[in-house]
Amino acid sequence: MGDKVTVHLTVLAAVMIAAINTIACHGRSKSNGVIEKTLVVVDSLGVEYGVENQVYGDIAAAMQINDTTIVILDKGYQELRIYDHNGSYLYTKNYNGNGPYEYQCAANLALRANGIGVFESIRPPKFIEMDMMLEPENAVTIGESRTLNEPWYVNSETIAGYIRYYTMVNDIPTMGIEICTWNAATGERLETIYERGQELLSLDNGYGLFVDMEACVAASSNGRVYVAENKEANEVTVYSLDGNAIDTLRIENEAGFRTPEEVEQELIWRKLRDGDLGDWNPNNESLGVIDIQIQDSLGYVWICSGSYCQPYFTVYNMNGDIEFTCVCEGLPSNELMGFGITDSGYLAYTISPVTYPRVYLLEMEQ
Repeated sequence: MGDKVTVHLTVLAAVMIAAINTIACHGRSKSNGVIEKTLVVVDSLGVEYGVENQVYGDIAAAMQINDTTIVILDKGYQELRIYDHNGSYLYTKNYNGNGPYEYQCAANLALRANGIGVFESIRPPKFIEMDMMLEPENAVTIGESRTLNEPWYVNSETIAGYIRYYTMVNDIPTMGIEICTWNAATGERLETIYERGQELLSLDNGYGLFVDMEACVAASSNGRVYVAENKEANEVTVYSLDGNAIDTLRIENEAGFRTPEEVEQELIWRKLRDGDLGDWNPNNESLGVIDIQIQDSLGYVWICSGSYCQPYFTVYNMNGDIEFTCVCEGLPSNELMGFGITDSGYLAYTISPVTYPRVYLLEMEQ
């Protein structure tokens, strides 16, 4: 009898240890069975004017492009600031931007197979292709008179992004967006994947409609384009390169509501980013999808929802199944954050110029 009890206790102990190890390695399992993981801050890079070994200015984007290199795009000074993976400053690279500060509001970085692209949103939009040593290889002007937003490389031949437009339709002012693909070598438009327009009934609601026309776009190397139609959307539509909708990823956001302080910060940030184009009165409820990031080699689609100050990620695989959800620990709770999530690393960075500019190095908690 004693031997049987000992065996049963031994088996039970082994099962409990295995369960504990599973939670420790893979995160916490929520009531719906989805694993929740945590990104934690392990270091940060200060952004100060006139300090030689630090980046300075206004951060447009930040990403780790390989195992050893972090690139930060300063849209004000049209410079790339290069760091190693431990956050040590290496050097500065001028990417020969096209215009002064006020025209660089939508400058961005995008990874490509053998380097990066530095995108400018001036009219017409332009991007500079660089190799992994950050030497310019090619400069392409996109044949559009509008601004290009959230550009991504789908593959070496194709980029995706969206443009906003203002035009007259039957003598009625109309504002809209077009999500398109372009030839990366020539800048020629290939396909219009999604289009949405709305009549501007009054100038009083012009800026509100302008904000409502903000989309989230990302692309993966398997030829899929991920689109959240606006910042209030709680789902992402997956398109093929020929414009066919092939899947829908629905978000169950658990991040809660935006605080009045955060709404005020967002209002200030948008006025500085877009110019004082008018009034916009956001509701203080939780945002929908506000960012999409892709980890190609892992096959992960990171969808950020909820709040610029309290980001919450739902992470899908390429088959459209939820792999896990993710929260962040160690980021300041009162600053608007953007993210650069790649196969090589996780970064967060402040996006509002009224806060102290800083880049945060993140690691997945094990």
